[in-house]
Amino acid sequence: MVSNAGNRLGYSLLRSLARSGLKVGLGVDSNSGMGVYSRYCAGNYRHPSHTRDPLGFMAALGETIHARRPAVYMPADEDAFVVAEHGNLLRDYPVRTVLAPIETLRRLDDKFESLQLAQSLGIPTPTTIKPTTLGEIEAFAREYPGPLVLKIKRSSGGRGVFVLQPGHLNEGLQKAFARSGKGFGDFVIQEFVRAPGYAVSMLFDHGVPKASFTHRRLRELSPLGGPSTLRQSIRQPALEAHAERLLRQVGYHGVAMVEFKYDEATGNNWFLEVNPRWWGSLALATQSGVDFPMLLYRLALGENLPPQPDYRVGVTVRWLLGDLRAVQNQFKSTGRLPRYRDICPKVDGYDDAFFDDPLALAAELALQLKKAIFSKRDLHSGPR
Repeated sequence: MVSNAGNRLGYSLLRSLARSGLKVGLGVDSNSGMGVYSRYCAGNYRHPSHTRDPLGFMAALGETIHARRPAVYMPADEDAFVVAEHGNLLRDYPVRTVLAPIETLRRLDDKFESLQLAQSLGIPTPTTIKPTTLGEIEAFAREYPGPLVLKIKRSSGGRGVFVLQPGHLNEGLQKAFARSGKGFGDFVIQEFVRAPGYAVSMLFDHGVPKASFTHRRLRELSPLGGPSTLRQSIRQPALEAHAERLLRQVGYHGVAMVEFKYDEATGNNWFLEVNPRWWGSLALATQSGVDFPMLLYRLALGENLPPQPDYRVGVTVRWLLGDLRAVQNQFKSTGRLPRYRDICPKVDGYDDAFFDDPLALAAELALQLKKAIFSKRDLHSGPR
């Protein structure tokens, strides 16, 4: 069973597990998403939002586990934090899950704490401060006169990340505070690193690495960053060693993705952050030969996992709906018409488009249109 599975990440988990022969049920909130309409979904249940009503979320989860008796349960996204914090509510239920303790998840999810951990292990990082006054930011900007990156300490998927342009610090800060609802003490400021984004995804069993996969970002949702929409499998031993050392240090248990910037010309690299949960580009790993969902399922059942086989390098996978938006965002940013190869790049697979499961993509498209319509209504409706 997979909870909070209304998005393409939940669909990636569903598709991997079901195509391996398992019956998979999905938990969703009001946004039912693509998985519910997939031919691979064995059933679904509704749960409250894990952010607005965490105890209601846990109650619905417990009731469904009691009624349907799944062998293994996986939280799909940030609901992992709720489950780790309130895991005692599931102790009496016959289900297995693989999660690190909540203290470990919080430490890695905090961008400043994880950066301090990386620095203590000798892993390079961008120069970073956690400012408490505007004066500290202005002094930092004088020392690093290019763009600066503001990051909310706890955020994911590109949410809570803002680029502050030189000469417009006050304007950029005010916009970031207004959009995020955060203020001083809730964010970090970093120097802007001009290098491609890389990520190392790993599965750990109580501090012992069991699987690893590395990819390079080819395109992101926004020209300034955000989730990857087009990416390619690679190997990068230096980054893989950094990621393994960091996760070993905390005795990690479960899946996580460690993000970096890497300059291919110089070999310089910088640790950015840890996502201690499933990641949006999961479909690339499974289509390259590292089936993390099934590996986690087997680990939950207590199997002794064999050494990981090599995966295919050079596999390119696209998030179709997201990448079309990325091309549109590039056009808005640069004013240059996209080329055909930007709109229709050569790829080996997709996150969300499969001939054997067309209703899933149609449901996702309908959900995105619904969100766009209601967000515009909210923008024009004024204060409530």
